[in-house]
Amino acid sequence: MKKDKKTKITKKSTYYKWIESVGANVKIYPCEHEKVDYKSLQVLSDKQHEEIKKLNQDKEDLQVKLGECVEQTVLNNDSWSKKYERMAKLYVGYKRKYASLFKLRKTYEKMEEDKPFTEEEKKAAKDYEFKQKETQLESGRIKSEFFLTKRKRKKNGK
Repeated sequence: MKKDKKTKITKKSTYYKWIESVGANVKIYPCEHEKVDYKSLQVLSDKQHEEIKKLNQDKEDLQVKLGECVEQTVLNNDSWSKKYERMAKLYVGYKRKYASLFKLRKTYEKMEEDKPFTEEEKKAAKDYEFKQKETQLESGRIKSEFFLTKRKRKKNGK
């Protein structure tokens, strides 16, 4: 029987290319049957396990970050929904006030037609502040209240 020759690893050999593509940075010597020896295979396997552990840790870190992002998004959605709820209430309130002021204007115009206001009455009206309050009753109707209060004069006749 012929004794097998030991294979020499050069940069052109397939073993070298395989080692290079793995990126193991491990010296691998082929044995007589042109396979990798077991010690170097064990070293390569250990390096692969280390890389797998690093990748799993990176995956876990990314999952934690994703969880934080989802949590932040939920909190933002909650805060925006509360803001929209407040804006909707304001909108409904202003809409009611506008409707009642419009009715008040119509009433004023009818009164003006029937009995016009004098200049003296118009000047006296400028001394009062006007406030409005809208409340919704249980029946669903809206109760409008208007308040006239005497304006406070500032010192020095202002």
